Amino acid sequence: MGVTGSLVDEWEPTILNWLAQGEYEKVLSQLEAWDIEGIGWWTRYGKHLDQIPTSLIRKHPRIVLRTVIPLVWAGKEVEAYAVQQAIEDQLNKQGDSGLVIEAQINRAGLYLVTHKWQKAMEAFERISKDELTVIQKLYVLNALGLLEATKTFELSAARDRFLACEEIALDAGNTISLIVALTNRAWHVELLHGKFHEAILIADKMVSIRQVSGEYRFPRACAQLIRGAAEFELGREQAIATLEEAYRLSIELEYRDNAFAAAEMLACRYAERRMRDLTAKWIDACRSIHGVDTMKTPAIHWAEARDSANRGDVSRCLRHLDAASKASEGLDLQVGSHIEKARCLYELSRCEEAATEAEKAVEMADRFGFQYQAARARLILCACEVRGVRTELQKLLQSAARENYDELFSQRDPVLASRIVNQAITLEVELDYARSLAAKMGEGLVRVRMFGGLQVGIGDDVLSEEAWQRPRARALFTYLCLHHRQPVPVDELVEAFWPDSDFDSARNSLRVSMTHIRKALASVAGCDLRLDNEWVRLDLGAGSWFDFQSFERLASKCLDASKPADEIEHALLLGKLPFLPEYSSTDWVLDRKLAIDGIKRELSLLLVRRLAVEAIKAKAVVLCEELLASDPTDETALEELVRILLDLNRKRDAKRVLKQFCAVWQREYGMPVSSSINALHSMLEIDTVC
Repeated sequence: MGVTGSLVDEWEPTILNWLAQGEYEKVLSQLEAWDIEGIGWWTRYGKHLDQIPTSLIRKHPRIVLRTVIPLVWAGKEVEAYAVQQAIEDQLNKQGDSGLVIEAQINRAGLYLVTHKWQKAMEAFERISKDELTVIQKLYVLNALGLLEATKTFELSAARDRFLACEEIALDAGNTISLIVALTNRAWHVELLHGKFHEAILIADKMVSIRQVSGEYRFPRACAQLIRGAAEFELGREQAIATLEEAYRLSIELEYRDNAFAAAEMLACRYAERRMRDLTAKWIDACRSIHGVDTMKTPAIHWAEARDSANRGDVSRCLRHLDAASKASEGLDLQVGSHIEKARCLYELSRCEEAATEAEKAVEMADRFGFQYQAARARLILCACEVRGVRTELQKLLQSAARENYDELFSQRDPVLASRIVNQAITLEVELDYARSLAAKMGEGLVRVRMFGGLQVGIGDDVLSEEAWQRPRARALFTYLCLHHRQPVPVDELVEAFWPDSDFDSARNSLRVSMTHIRKALASVAGCDLRLDNEWVRLDLGAGSWFDFQSFERLASKCLDASKPADEIEHALLLGKLPFLPEYSSTDWVLDRKLAIDGIKRELSLLLVRRLAVEAIKAKAVVLCEELLASDPTDETALEELVRILLDLNRKRDAKRVLKQFCAVWQREYGMPVSSSINALHSMLEIDTVC
């Protein structure tokens, strides 16, 4: 019968007792009654079967064969090879061709899980494909795809093999093989290609398979590791919770490699975030799984190096970076090692060396088609500003736009990205895409809102009034934001803020206010507030976002083109609140406020006409009434309102609003109305003319 997770759990106390008593005959006889899909059982308990007597190997060769790879997972590689050899010796004497093929496949798999790549490839190639069962074919296809993905880097061919495995496994109803194929495609193809959203979709599929089958405990652990790895590269906050769950599940199920992968990613994540205690915690977790072998893996050295760079410990950082390079066996790890070395050197302000390492990573990544890694390396190379900035910047932005790597900028490494996008905008390289990135990054970096009063957001926080220390520093910041990235003459600032002080005292007060501004914005990446002899300039970085600028851009597009009503409403909603009400009496705000009010009026009138065209006339009436409430002498608003009321057969209301308008006009100006208003009198057949 087919073994299930619940059956394994029921038998667990009995099996463990037999193993403790050395009663292998009973264990193997029971397993003989089960099929080989008890992989969950083998992963948990197969490690106890390394002392099987030769007589039992002769009696149960197929079942004993199932113990070999779980022994490797349990850290018993030598014992695994010994059991494999004993089985092969026995099968050669028996001459069972079916079992001989199965043993050949198992040996090739043994080479695979113990990282003997060349031997694995040769062993798989020697297997006669014509005599394979469906299960064996699935295993061989998965293994060859794995070798193509990780050793020859034929990623397209590897993806095709894994997709073929998924199709065969689905048709055969083999959930285990389906999970393995999905895991391999996500981990070794999509993640390596930078297709992180595709990897997350695969993780979702794996969880749904688990929910449908209800037979296997390990799919969620595998799925959460894949999801966590993708979220990690996308810079998402939830990556930590996802990886912690993957670690917990893997520890419970004794999936040591899964648990280790989750722990080392968590160590790297916390090192990037400068959280030393949590970095140390997860490095210790790695050591608890693999002991001293932990320090043979590049990722742990990367975490230690980044932590050292954060603390300015140059020698320790370089020592770990060199160790990581030596531990990087695969080409993908070698590229990753160059990238991490470049990033740490950049953190240490050793830009020339960082650029050299980044160039090595770019060359290797381009040669082997690692597009995402190439983009990450170019990000560092461009930030170094050492050489070839424009060319590399263009390549970086073109590949990012083509492969949809927006999150590499907005979330994965926003500190570097803010500099890169600023470069692109300044140099006008891939300008449209650079500006779109800046707009996306704005919500994650600096947001300056002026409608409804000044509000400055940095990340998820909003600066308090106390952050500015002095009201004048806040007002100066507001003034400079209205002239963002423009040099403002010192004389102009002195006149606006210190008109009664002598020039030297005013200049000193200006310096003090600028110091308060810098302190308030200390956490903003790429912020530059500069005082020259004759001018002051503020640059909040490429990702900075200003609501008044966004309003003016949207309004310009709406006024210049035939936009639908909903887009015009969006622009009006953005500028709905009063503009900088706390500074509305100052000359330097008043002119801008009047200009913005004029734009809002034009937009409102445009919206009225658009709503009338789109047969949403009741809403147009309300908008006209709002315009007249704010300015009772607005002739254009009156004309639009009267026409719409007449279209709605509301002639009495049209007459009423016209008479009200004329009364206000006479009271305010004491002069005749325009000819267009008189024309409305005639249209409505009103005898009295204002």
